[in-house]
Amino acid sequence: MTITAVGATVTDFSHLSNTFTTTVSPTAIGDVVVVGAQSYNGVFPQTQGVPTGGGVTTWNEMATGSGGGIIINTYWGVVTSTGSSTLTITMSGSPNFMFVSYQQFHSSVSNNWAQDGVGGNNAGSASSGNYPSQSPVGSDELYVGNAWIGGSGTIGGSTAGFVYTNFGNGAFNAAQFVYALGATTPNAYSPAWTQSPSDIYATLAGLLRIAPQNIVMVI
Repeated sequence: MTITAVGATVTDFSHLSNTFTTTVSPTAIGDVVVVGAQSYNGVFPQTQGVPTGGGVTTWNEMATGSGGGIIINTYWGVVTSTGSSTLTITMSGSPNFMFVSYQQFHSSVSNNWAQDGVGGNNAGSASSGNYPSQSPVGSDELYVGNAWIGGSGTIGGSTAGFVYTNFGNGAFNAAQFVYALGATTPNAYSPAWTQSPSDIYATLAGLLRIAPQNIVMVI
């Protein structure tokens, strides 16, 4: 069994708006989509709603966190309709910037997707660090992570086997999406990130797998 990424990570942002929207085009029913959403507005309160649309009927929360004025969430859902679709996330309070990533994945054997364990979160202030450690229970699992890191300089990261996407609003990068295919027990996975200069950050991570399907035999 193998899991593959379908296309490049779609990224977008909103500014001074309580409604984020972007257009996506999932290509296969039964594939899984992971959405990373991170927003910031300092000391002012804000909340994020669960995504709607994007070719997915039911979105599941993988991980959530906050820190230093950052609100960050990771969601996953199984594609139920293909073609052009609007992904919407509604916020309350006073969001400043919101950055969102959308990535589709395909399994070679099944569409019985499930989360493995509980997602993790880290937050603080630093110039470098690691995403939350995740340990798969099986083989060929999918590690995904998203982050708000910085906003005042450059961001990056490099860990073997991981694909990184850095993005922002054109003037600066502040968000990152990272994934690895084929996560396998008994290893623990915790990719590195960097930013310069040192600044606030919040990171999330989780694992997805193909769950065993029950087979009913009629004799």
